[in-house]
Amino acid sequence: MLLILARWLEQYVHAFNVFNYITLRAVLATLTALVISFVVGPKLIRKLTEYKVGQTVRDDGPQTHLIKTGTPTMGGALIWWQSRLPRYCGLIFPTVTCGWY
Repeated sequence: MLLILARWLEQYVHAFNVFNYITLRAVLATLTALVISFVVGPKLIRKLTEYKVGQTVRDDGPQTHLIKTGTPTMGGALIWWQSRLPRYCGLIFPTVTCGWY
């Protein structure tokens, strides 16, 4: 959707040509995922701590690892969602607003 808009605006402002480069779009997608993780991450960690989703530490390991008891272990869920959410927004938004199927 934004690429179509950028290509249309390129007719009037030549600077919008930069959006045709896949590297810029990849960097923008990465930055979007980073912002999502900064916004959602602390809230998710607080919720996981509240639900007591934590890591159990074995007693036979190093004693310094005992301070990790109760650390939330769902960081993979945060990484998965923050990398998928921009893609889903990019698919759902044009479908809803423009009626594309």
